[in-house]
Amino acid sequence: MLAGVMKPFHPLNARVLSTLALGLLLLSLAACGSGNHRDTILFVIQQEGSLGVYAVRSNGEEASYLTPTESYAYAPRWSPDYSRFLFLAQRGTRTALVVANGDGAQPRTVIEVEGVVVNPRWSPNGKYIAYAIPREGSAEIRVIGADGKGDIGVTYDVVSWDLASWSPDSQWLAAASANPLSPGIFLRNPSGVNYVRLTEQADSAPLFAPRGNQMAFISQRDGVPQLYVMRGDGSQQRRLTQTEAPVYSPAWSPDGTRIAYVSEQDGNPEIYVARADGSRVQRLTYNTFPDLDPVWSPDGRRIVFVSYREGRADLFTMDADGSRQERLLGNPTPDLMPAWAAQG
Repeated sequence: MLAGVMKPFHPLNARVLSTLALGLLLLSLAACGSGNHRDTILFVIQQEGSLGVYAVRSNGEEASYLTPTESYAYAPRWSPDYSRFLFLAQRGTRTALVVANGDGAQPRTVIEVEGVVVNPRWSPNGKYIAYAIPREGSAEIRVIGADGKGDIGVTYDVVSWDLASWSPDSQWLAAASANPLSPGIFLRNPSGVNYVRLTEQADSAPLFAPRGNQMAFISQRDGVPQLYVMRGDGSQQRRLTQTEAPVYSPAWSPDGTRIAYVSEQDGNPEIYVARADGSRVQRLTYNTFPDLDPVWSPDGRRIVFVSYREGRADLFTMDADGSRQERLLGNPTPDLMPAWAAQG
């Protein structure tokens, strides 16, 4: 063929190219749909007696209001694929569990009940949502499909301020007993069967690691709340923190190798991080005001937290080693309840 002379274009080639282009477009859309919110932090702004869920990029840019139709929205949480988020909405004397797209569009009420709902959590497979209803000093844990179907009572008489932690395979829920005559942590299937007792002491706040077969929890078995870890079957229980001051708010890194937590060992709530075996403990924050609620980024490189160093609750981010601490926003109102990594 002579240079510069084009080969005839066959209609089959057009169909092939069209199919390839469509495939690439679908892959691109899928990537955007599931991953474009991984760099987005959900949080709550409190102002003039109301609460609203907002989103902001980790660099502090593109802040947006996600719940304009609700006057009291809180407790946001990303779905495992970051395409949706859930939140709670107080509507008079009732509380609704709502799921919306990642940009706040198409909010859909999954369930609405009389009274209070707390601690909603997605299952790692994204199919179910666990939530708790406080009842006279304790709580009942229930599980509902993310599509609003199949609301089931899983267990009752659990600590109302604890979250119901999902195992990585979505087959178990961990909770802490509120019965002083039968304390400890136990497992229950999301269908409400197969009760498995893990501990029998004053233990609370069980939290499965996002990967592997480990669970972090807080125990007062030695008098002061401290951080412990154990295997998912309750074996190999060991204490990680060795202080005489309270420890709380454990948060697993996404890869399950580290745990961030809050300790008052220096007389003020500060954020620490340690390896899952208790080694290489590192203090990350140094302030005269409380630093609370550490939450990991999805890649485990950054942590967002609530700090009162400016006299009110503000969101700050930092590297996982405590460096590059930066105030995320400059709001004159309190910023609360950060949510970033979907699990852990």
